[in-house]
Amino acid sequence: MNVRILLCAASLAALPTASIAVPVTWELSGRIYEANLTGALIDQAPNWADVNIGEGFRVLLGFDTDAALLRTRSGGQFAPGARYEYDPSSLSFLVQIGSRAPIEFEFSALAGTLFQLFWARDNSGDRASEGEGAQLDGYTMGVASDDNLLTTSVLMRGTVLDIVDGSALPIVPDSRLADLTLSAFFMNAQDNSGGFLSGDITSVRAAPTHVPEPSTLTLAAISLAFCALRSRWLKGCLPHFGLRHSARAGRAPESDPA
Repeated sequence: MNVRILLCAASLAALPTASIAVPVTWELSGRIYEANLTGALIDQAPNWADVNIGEGFRVLLGFDTDAALLRTRSGGQFAPGARYEYDPSSLSFLVQIGSRAPIEFEFSALAGTLFQLFWARDNSGDRASEGEGAQLDGYTMGVASDDNLLTTSVLMRGTVLDIVDGSALPIVPDSRLADLTLSAFFMNAQDNSGGFLSGDITSVRAAPTHVPEPSTLTLAAISLAFCALRSRWLKGCLPHFGLRHSARAGRAPESDPA
């Protein structure tokens, strides 16, 4: 390949690449602290039948930061702050306990909104259980199975009041969510079996994402640059660098004889 083409391609490879939008995923991890493994819980997650108290868990919580804001509750019991309620249809939970295969639980269009919630609290006073006049920041997110017999949720709320600031949903979570008064992962069977699984969240962070290696990006950029230069050369917009067009119109270019 001609030196000029290589230099041009290399310069293009050095340019910043456009960012690629990816779903927002938070990684929540901690330890199981109580469980009653029965009913709908085991029906839908049979490989959890031997889960032990103290085992580690990991939840990849996915959602859309552009989720529609359905309602803002303020004043009255919510004063002095607000509770923002979003469309929960983008919520998903990929749950792994110990070394078992992960199981995914997603929003169900069939389950309705009784147990499917996506809330953010911003200095909200809507939890009397935290004490009269308490103000809370944090998030409540939950989904249900199609038949509403199994719910999966995370609750993170407490009196650290600079975690949520307005209705914009963050891409990167505040790590202090793990230190709030209540920061837990729950699964509950809603079939009167009493089945449940609860875990303390001890770490909250943005989930690691796969980023192409620099060498891969460079090779891709060089390939694209070469294709662009070749296209311009075929149109006669660039010097031929030792090649010539065929004298007959429409024929592909040929190499000069040695």
